[in-house]
Amino acid sequence: MAQPASSEMVERIKRAYEFWNCDEPDLMVDEYAEDGELDFSHVFTGMPVFRGHDSMRRQIDELWETWEGVRMDPLEVLDIGEGQFIVDLRFWGKGRRSGVEIDQRSAFLYTLRASDGKVVRAQLFPTVQAAMDHAEARSRNVEMVRRQADAVNRRDVDAVLSDMDSEIEFIPQRAAVQGTYHGHQGVREFLADTFETFDLFEATNEEIHDLGDRIVSIGKLRIRGKGGGVEVTVPTAIVLALRNGKIVRFEDFSERSKALEEVDLLR
Repeated sequence: MAQPASSEMVERIKRAYEFWNCDEPDLMVDEYAEDGELDFSHVFTGMPVFRGHDSMRRQIDELWETWEGVRMDPLEVLDIGEGQFIVDLRFWGKGRRSGVEIDQRSAFLYTLRASDGKVVRAQLFPTVQAAMDHAEARSRNVEMVRRQADAVNRRDVDAVLSDMDSEIEFIPQRAAVQGTYHGHQGVREFLADTFETFDLFEATNEEIHDLGDRIVSIGKLRIRGKGGGVEVTVPTAIVLALRNGKIVRFEDFSERSKALEEVDLLR
């Protein structure tokens, strides 16, 4: 449930926008993680997502060319939980170079990194409601990923399949040897073989990127073979493709960089 952000967060947001208003827009970038994202595509269709400080600075410089002199004032900051904040923003004034006058409202959805509070993603939306709707959908997707891991750890095959399309394409790490599994029956066969082979098979999610129709989950598997095998921790880097709220493709790239490259989050 959305609630007013703390006074400390409100002051932080105001200070960040004052960098722009005081002719120091580059200082806004320091609020972001090194691999943070700046996304205007929900307002400006077709505009790419800007990732990393260098890409963000180039985009801010381009905006400054047109909109220098236009103020950005946060009117309200909402805390929607899980390190996410929505800022109701007013753009107003007249560009010094462009001569264009503007006075309009929009909203930014910010996602902060838990470890240090840096911005990992900032997304522009036309309204506060649009930002909230997007955050709710993203929350459902993130919950699905966590629910999947929990179901695997409980060895609840029916719960695993409940989020999967009946014609899912399932590509685990060992697909290079055993091939791709298809449909619910294929996933059942994979899990049956897995649970027969390992007395420990525990999945954890450490990093989740929700991209709407695709989700990247970076994590680990703790595994131990039956009969007194040695426990091993294996990295996972899973890309899920969604359609109508169901998983239609599961692929584990094993390496974080490969999974992020697959969804164009790493260049």
